[in-house]
Amino acid sequence: MTAVMLLVVIILISGFVYLSSVGMFSIIPGIQPWGKPDFVANNLQVPTVMYTGNPYLVNFTIYNNGGDVSVTHQHQLQHNASGSWAYASSQNFDSHKGKTTRVVSFIFTPTVAGTYFLRGCADATASGCNPPGLIDESNEKNNIYYKKITVLQGGSNATKPDLTVSSITFYPPSPSLKGTTINITANISNIGNDTAYSFSVELRMWDPGGSIYKITSQDISSLLSGESKILIYPWYTNNVTAGVWAIRIQADSKNVINEWNENNNYGYANYTLT
Repeated sequence: MTAVMLLVVIILISGFVYLSSVGMFSIIPGIQPWGKPDFVANNLQVPTVMYTGNPYLVNFTIYNNGGDVSVTHQHQLQHNASGSWAYASSQNFDSHKGKTTRVVSFIFTPTVAGTYFLRGCADATASGCNPPGLIDESNEKNNIYYKKITVLQGGSNATKPDLTVSSITFYPPSPSLKGTTINITANISNIGNDTAYSFSVELRMWDPGGSIYKITSQDISSLLSGESKILIYPWYTNNVTAGVWAIRIQADSKNVINEWNENNNYGYANYTLT
């Protein structure tokens, strides 16, 4: 044997095997490139205030900080309204790629008023959140995320939706040259406590002289309590006047939704063309 012969070294590190040689690197088939999976519970998005008897969208964010998962597993939502943890909802999945994020959506309908906790449980089992779950993870201690919630007793207004324009953004941002295509993005949110069905969202624009330039609308089929949807309105500026333009977005522009608050449906912004 001479010193120039290939040297093959098998190294076992953190549960996965490498084959390395002079000038090359390979991974034995069947071994995940990032080792064991590792579900990390990152966030639990819930409405600020909820009311008994109304359904709410709860989003649970899970990041897999390890290798791929290719077997069926379950994520759960639980609450402790009565003092001990109780099942609220669950979702099953067949896989989860390594180094990727998944947002799991649950519908939670509180029945008990008060201040208590929700928790999202990654890799839960029939017995609940207690690790280990079905998946053999490199870290079994970061699978749960807690969020304190306030639930009020439902009433007449408690069962109504409430539509708002939570933001208006532009791409490219202001200012821009005439001739640029501008995407006007509106984020429409339901901050009420019931689902809003079949309503329109209107874009209205005024040119620098104050004259109405454009009125157009898009429809949303449904928006759950606590849910938001993005609408994009393209604006073609080839043959328009330079100056400061006024933009208004109106949720429920045809006034078909019986809302908790009818006075917060508008969003306003300005955009400058040069």
